[in-house]
Amino acid sequence: MSIKGILFFVGCVFTWFVVLPLLAVIGMFALTSYAILSQINDLVFGTHLKTPDTRDARRIAARMCGVG
Repeated sequence: MSIKGILFFVGCVFTWFVVLPLLAVIGMFALTSYAILSQINDLVFGTHLKTPDTRDARRIAARMCGVG
């Protein structure tokens, strides 16, 4: 096995067992932090996150599908 093959193998092992799990943990931490902070924001300031109005999308979908 050449040195290039060994380095490629080590790089793949490092990516699968270090980088990808680290990205997953960081992503879960970010999503959890966002959820907790948005709940705190709602409790403290009484503001709710704005959700998009889906009435237009429903009307367009019904017209495209021939319903109504």
